[in-house]
Amino acid sequence: SSEERAEAEQALQEQALAGQALADLALAEAERREQLGAVQDLIEQAIAADPELAELQDQIRFNLSNDGLEIQLVDSARRAMFALGSAELDARTRQVVRLVGRAIAGIEKPVAVYGHTDALSFGAGSVYTNWELSTDRANATRRALEAEGVTSERFARITGLADSDPLIPERPDAPENRRIGILLVYPAALNGQDAIIRRN
Repeated sequence: SSEERAEAEQALQEQALAGQALADLALAEAERREQLGAVQDLIEQAIAADPELAELQDQIRFNLSNDGLEIQLVDSARRAMFALGSAELDARTRQVVRLVGRAIAGIEKPVAVYGHTDALSFGAGSVYTNWELSTDRANATRRALEAEGVTSERFARITGLADSDPLIPERPDAPENRRIGILLVYPAALNGQDAIIRRN
């Protein structure tokens, strides 16, 4: 009947539209991954080209997720990114943050910065704790990024997490738990919604 034909044609049109929507999402996701991969390549190449920074390569970690690209600067027992108990950026750490800033300055996406510490405390009675320290380190990182052209309105969140999200949970005092995370917020198109800024 004509009614059945109309229903069949409508179903075919809906399938075609759904297929096109999925194809568009897949293309957008491929473009997202390509752009974020290019950012990572740019940072890695700049670090490798600088003899003073090349030895820090194993302390700079990248994670491409549905939320975007996170760059983590991680302490080690041999090389600290910050002086112990201080929010002052080490000279080489500052230079790495500057390279990151230059790489992401031209990408109009939000940025989130997270500060993490180990579980070592400041001692009984101290009014300054790892919560303040991790927040101060995140803000020091924000200022260094701003100096390289990442505008203030792009910062979605500046968060100090103290030792609440350790990189090595079984070793809460490990130096690797002291780190800074810089997240370029670029949600996956296949999510169909804005990224939730997670505590990475």
